Parts: sequence; structure tokens; C-alpha cells
Amino acid sequence: VIVKAQAGADELRHQVDHLDAPLAQDLVEGRIRRIYFVGQGTAGVAALACANLLSFYMEDPALQVGLGSVDGLNAELRNRS
Repeated sequence: VIVKAQAGADELRHQVDHLDAPLAQDLVEGRIRRIYFVGQGTAGVAALACANLLSFYMEDPALQVGLGSVDGLNAELRNRS
């Protein structure tokens, strides 16, 4: 998976080779449209940084990258079961 970002006239390329092949393929083919980072406390700060970085480097307005709370994730999982 190649992720591109424009920095002025320079194009940066980052190879995301740590993703599983099926996950990378789904991301490239547009089957993944939402990615949420979840954390609480210090992990919440790290999650915010990760969400911001992914949004910046993906440059895909159709891909929703967000930050969620642990409580929100728990509620979502309870609603699905």
C-alpha cells in the first residue's frame, strides 16, 4: 500500500507494509471507509495523534478517520449483540 502526501512540490511516499495483505487490499479498493482510534487517558492522546497522522497522509476525503471513546465503543458493541 502506498500512501501519498503533498508537501509543497515534494511528494512523500510511505510504504505501509505492516498491514495484513487482506486489510491493505480492502483499504486500497475502498471497502474500508471508516477508521476510528480509541484510547483512554494517555492512550487517548496517542489515538488522537494517530488519527491526525492517518488523516493527513491518506488525503482521502471519502475515508472517515476519527477518534472514539472507550465508553462509546462499549456501547456500540453492546448495541450490535
